[in-house]
Amino acid sequence: MRHNKLFTPKIYESVTSVLPITAMVMILSITIAPLTPGTLVLFLFGALMLVFGMGFFMLGAEMAMTCRLYACGPVDWL
Repeated sequence: MRHNKLFTPKIYESVTSVLPITAMVMILSITIAPLTPGTLVLFLFGALMLVFGMGFFMLGAEMAMTCRLYACGPVDWL
């Protein structure tokens, strides 16, 4: 499987942002406020989707602010 060189760092950054909160919720769900297995699975799936969503968002934001896809030239429509 080929990894996209632009997308992989964004996913890593998203994981490092989401993982601490996910770990706190997991610890709390084990100790203080137990969650049902269905709720826990939905939470973990949501955390996974959040990681990919943040990765795509950050990739799009970076592409919009830099000139990687299109040639940077004068803007004619302003």
